Amino acid sequence: MRSTATAGRGLTTVLFLVYLAGCTSWEYHEVSPERVIEAEQPHEIRVTLSGGERVVLQGPVVRNDTLSGLAVQRHTAEPFAVPVEEVAAVEVKETHGPPQGAIAVAGGVVALLAIVAVISMQDMWN
Repeated sequence: MRSTATAGRGLTTVLFLVYLAGCTSWEYHEVSPERVIEAEQPHEIRVTLSGGERVVLQGPVVRNDTLSGLAVQRHTAEPFAVPVEEVAAVEVKETHGPPQGAIAVAGGVVALLAIVAVISMQDMWN
């Protein structure tokens, strides 16, 4: 039973390290919010307003001349709208690191190794 718990911890550790290998950062876009949203259809953007304030918007949409979405601050999200002309910069969160397929394959390999280890440990006790 102890070897199963150890294998589970090892699997969790490896998957966590693979997850950490992917980094996220905000990438600046020199085009208008309309073009960014149309081209990339991001789930989340960060806008810098002409006054210098930064706002993270989930589900951004541009209708007419207004950018709107849910402004996220810590653990709250409130409706937010601003005229597009007041947007000084647009950034999209980009993920850099191993693709999701690589993470899935690594997880499968680690799971297989854990199963082999558990079977080997059971054979040693019998």
